[in-house]
Amino acid sequence: MTIRRCVVSALSASAFLALVAVLPASAHAEYRSSVPSKDATVDAMPGEIVITFSEPPAASAAVEILDGCDRDVAGVAAASNLTLETDVTEGQPGRWTVGYSVVSAVDGHRTNGRFAFTVEGEPDCAAASGRDDPGRDGTDEGGGDFPIIWIAVGTVALIAIAYAVRRFSL
Repeated sequence: MTIRRCVVSALSASAFLALVAVLPASAHAEYRSSVPSKDATVDAMPGEIVITFSEPPAASAAVEILDGCDRDVAGVAAASNLTLETDVTEGQPGRWTVGYSVVSAVDGHRTNGRFAFTVEGEPDCAAASGRDDPGRDGTDEGGGDFPIIWIAVGTVALIAIAYAVRRFSL
């Protein structure tokens, strides 16, 4: 193998490894688990909701907790390590929906999601004001920014490698 081919091979391998090393950095703070867990049925109203993410959420996280009467019962939310803990102020039995919007403290990408669980019992919504918010189906909405910068960097790197290989192989 000539020195030029060794250099081209080394550059190609380096570019490939650099692109592969960047991929984990484009991850987001994705939902991993919660207490109460997604689709669980609990006996009594929880005093707090704890959501665990794959990356630490930033302090700017927002949480909406809707009780069985569709009232927002979220208290103060606090981010710590991989979790987001939110106090529950009050609430009625029924299907509860938890919506969240977090920014990863690692990569700065926003993730939005939603999950639901059930508190046993019959809700007393006589004094509650109803809310009409379509789209509450208990599914995770996902989200975040598309990593277009990494696609552009990879494209430029591949073009440079192809040019180098062609130039040195002639």
